[in-house]
Amino acid sequence: MILGLTGILTGFFISFEFFTQWEPRLEKIRGIVEKYSKYLGIISIFVGIWKFFGPDLTASISEYISDTITQKITYISQPFVGDLLPSIFCFLGGIILFPESVNLINIKEEKRKKILEITNNFKMILGLGNIILGLVHLLIPNVILF
Repeated sequence: MILGLTGILTGFFISFEFFTQWEPRLEKIRGIVEKYSKYLGIISIFVGIWKFFGPDLTASISEYISDTITQKITYISQPFVGDLLPSIFCFLGGIILFPESVNLINIKEEKRKKILEITNNFKMILGLGNIILGLVHLLIPNVILF
């Protein structure tokens, strides 16, 4: 749920320019979007990494206890790639909203510029993709790749 909500918010913040062209009344919240985009970027990076590498917290404790008692290998829990696309999009969206995060990586300056250039080229796709994947992730939980 947190990944879906973060993806929708991140996508809206990234695609804000597109939405203001579509609906000019959204200009009223431009100050909020500019003020909080850096914080949402940090949260998006964290959530994207956490959901990509984090443990499966959807399985109940009784399933783990029954597995240890019976010593059977079961595949009841969500697969590893269950959050693959939303977590990658959320992470890349966080980089767009908080570009200073690339400075924390120990790479050459030219590669940092290349990463930022690539993410900015796909800014609209990542924004709308975050919204769509966030909605799909909220509406259809526990599906492979979403």
